[in-house]
Amino acid sequence: MNQNFKQISQGSVGPIPNLIIYVAIATFLIFILLRHTRLGSNYYAIGGNRQAALVSGINVKAGLISVYTIAGILYGCAGTLLASRLGLANSLTANGMELDVIAAVTVGGVSQTGGVGKVSGMIVGVFTMGLINYGMSFLGIDSYFQQLVKGFIIIIAVYFDMRKYARNN
Repeated sequence: MNQNFKQISQGSVGPIPNLIIYVAIATFLIFILLRHTRLGSNYYAIGGNRQAALVSGINVKAGLISVYTIAGILYGCAGTLLASRLGLANSLTANGMELDVIAAVTVGGVSQTGGVGKVSGMIVGVFTMGLINYGMSFLGIDSYFQQLVKGFIIIIAVYFDMRKYARNN
């Protein structure tokens, strides 16, 4: 790949890698969107209860289209950054990373039923899962067993999430 393209992810600004800067910018923008805009409040309402959101006057279809559009843009940016970091791209480059993402946000407190979660929790979940992934790789644990551990983490996190909300209702 072109060296300029590789510099997008592999470069740095002083001692700070470019990827850290991109993550900080994306995190800040999503935080502002979710916590300080009407659109973010609508997303939480739609995720919590679509029917109640519709009855309260929120355009649910437009909200879903906008959230999927924003997610698609972020997925495209993530794919570009991954291809730049690795210096290659094919259809299997990020295969299996879905489980990592689900595990990270679930550990970070995002409810799988929707309507609950904070950006700070997601960041904590990402760091936690990154530490677990790094630790298992460092210890030489087989990749299939790593997937099993991640699946188990998701099951435990969803169990506690369901138990917490069942107790409240």
